[in-house]
Amino acid sequence: MNEPTHAGLPNASIESLTALLTELRDRQASLERRLEDLRRDRDLSEQRLASVLDGTNAGSWEWNVKTGETVFNERWAEIVGWTLAELAPVSIQTWLDLGHPDDLGESERRLNRVFAREDEHYDLECRMRHRDGSWVWVHDRGKVIEWAEDGSPLRMAGSHTDITDRKRIETQLREDEELYHAIFEKSRAVKLLVDPVTGQLVDVNPAGCAFYGYTRERMQSMRVSELNLLEPEMIRLEMERALHEHKGYFEFRHRLVNGEIRDVEVYSSPVRIGGRELLNSIVHDVTERRRAQDARVALEHQLQQAEKAESLARMAGAVAHRFNNQLQAMLGNLELTRLALAPGDPAASLLGSSIRATLEAAQLGDLMLTYLGQKPGRPEPIDVPEFCRDRLERFRAALRADAMLELEDSAGSCFVTADPQQLAVVIGHLLVNAAESREQGRVRVRLHVSCVSPSALGERVRLPHDWRPAEGAHACIAVEDDGAGIEPEDLEKIFDPFYSTKFTGRGMGLSAALGLVRMHGGAIAVDSTPGTGSTFRVYLPAQG
Repeated sequence: MNEPTHAGLPNASIESLTALLTELRDRQASLERRLEDLRRDRDLSEQRLASVLDGTNAGSWEWNVKTGETVFNERWAEIVGWTLAELAPVSIQTWLDLGHPDDLGESERRLNRVFAREDEHYDLECRMRHRDGSWVWVHDRGKVIEWAEDGSPLRMAGSHTDITDRKRIETQLREDEELYHAIFEKSRAVKLLVDPVTGQLVDVNPAGCAFYGYTRERMQSMRVSELNLLEPEMIRLEMERALHEHKGYFEFRHRLVNGEIRDVEVYSSPVRIGGRELLNSIVHDVTERRRAQDARVALEHQLQQAEKAESLARMAGAVAHRFNNQLQAMLGNLELTRLALAPGDPAASLLGSSIRATLEAAQLGDLMLTYLGQKPGRPEPIDVPEFCRDRLERFRAALRADAMLELEDSAGSCFVTADPQQLAVVIGHLLVNAAESREQGRVRVRLHVSCVSPSALGERVRLPHDWRPAEGAHACIAVEDDGAGIEPEDLEKIFDPFYSTKFTGRGMGLSAALGLVRMHGGAIAVDSTPGTGSTFRVYLPAQG
């Protein structure tokens, strides 16, 4: 017996189709529930994202790449000065209309990289037109959140952040740096940019290169320690003080490329350039000013010494005059006592010794007055060559027996105005000094007289630095010996009163000679070499 049928189908087939239909309905219900769950999750995620975006004060957007439909939140519209209602209807064209034309090309390039999966995120800083007509800067970030089966993008989502203030600050900083560098480059002052941690010279302006003598490239490879004479550890400590303790003034000594050392004052202050904390240092060369200060201090010291010497000279002159007066009284009494003695009295020899000692003491007083320029003379015209010839034997008699004295004078006459006795004292002291230039053995002394112009001597004769010779010819009385010479350390002291390399108590002869020569407007020049001998040259203004 055949199975019953429905619409020509077997009952078994109907039951199978019914079961299959029921299963499909159950699956559809399950998928709908799953889709509803996904929608709730998406809505929850979007709510959470909106909440996060609200917290960051950022605008959000979601873009259907295929249709161009775009959803913006209210904050996105506020950034450009509108409400969403005022911008409606909104789409991707809304963004294009508000975008800066110069930024759209870069935006397209970056989007294409994301669509080609070369970049995961879309990231761009761009400008958008504000309602008031100004341009605001936004940081636009996004990501593809849905892809088609063929790999093309379906949907993107992202955010807009207003970065106008940050951009304004960056622009201001950039302009400030450009202004700083313009001033840095054109300044006539020496300027250095120094890394306070490493001591590296980050930069130097043209004035600095000219001062130190290096190229800019060379200086940018150097450290401060290659310029500063301080020890590296001291340099590091000073840079720390400039950076952290706000000390701005320093005194250093810097070395130039040619090895010359210069005194400098450095004014340093912290400056931030390119994200780096540097020291901006201005260097002033104060070498000449320091030298002038040192010279002024030395001059003040010399003036004080001169005033002291003048006071001592006045006192010494007074003492010498008083000393001579007392000696004259003593000498007179000794002479009277010797005359009162009977012939052959043994006391006569003792009195003679006392008289000679008193005369020597009086002579010492005269020498002191002569050195101080307080012994008046009786100047008269003197022909110096003839004067020396007339007194040659007396000069020779005053020297020790083994001294050989020779006279050499130029032809003709050379007149000076001088006191004859004082001129004889000058020549006599120089001759005695020359004869004693060698302790043992014969010594040769040559007396040479000539008429010269000191300005024509040049470097051959070292004239005293404090003597300014008068115009015209000068008589030159040169005393030359072949003795032991004078050591350099003694050469500057030989005219000091009571200075002697022989023994204590000597040393007034050259001092007296110098005093007399200066009284006559002249000078004494000395040239000497140890082991070779010495030459003393007396210059006196000649009559016209």
